Amino acid sequence: MQRVTLIRHGQASFGAPVYDQLSNLGQQQARLLGQWLQHMSKPIDGLAHGTLQRQRETAEWLKPHLPLSNRVWQFSWLDEVDMQQLVNCYGASISQPEDGDDYTRWVARVRQVFQLWREQPKAGVESFVEFTERVEQGFTGLRQQCSGCQSLALVTSGGVIALLLLRLTERPLCDLIDVALPLYNTGVTELFWNSGRWQVTTCNQISHLQSSANQAAQHLVTRI
Repeated sequence: MQRVTLIRHGQASFGAPVYDQLSNLGQQQARLLGQWLQHMSKPIDGLAHGTLQRQRETAEWLKPHLPLSNRVWQFSWLDEVDMQQLVNCYGASISQPEDGDDYTRWVARVRQVFQLWREQPKAGVESFVEFTERVEQGFTGLRQQCSGCQSLALVTSGGVIALLLLRLTERPLCDLIDVALPLYNTGVTELFWNSGRWQVTTCNQISHLQSSANQAAQHLVTRI
């Protein structure tokens, strides 16, 4: 395996009764990504995704465009940390911002929750250390588990991608939330195996949402 393409899932249903499913826009983003991946000079011949519905649905939109030949895997280590569980656990200890729109206030709350989660682990909730160990161990075994392909796409979430980027670029883990929040829905981050290690070649690319045919469609570019 020489290449890994990290893909954040399409837009989920923020504000809806069930968050963990693609919105109509998220489905459109995933479809456009699949069409774009189909024309890559070095085709993706393996696909893995997490167990979350928004990740699985994104992968389903990609499958028809890739020469996979049954090289499809599901790994729970690709799952995002349960942010709703964290909010429920730590929410009473944070301030409630009043300024800005819904997204701005949500980001402010998430930043506070993330800091408490990192500093104050609680029983019954996946800790920050457990999350990092889960992702790092899964990624370390990836080349062996998916040895049948040369170019593998991983459909996952922002926290997982951010953690891997921090580890590969040797940045401190306390920067995780700052790296995760700017990641676009269906954004593409590419890794190349060189001299015995993974190197980041592109990060958070959204060419599939910014093609000439979609120049007027700014609504396609989302982060939540």
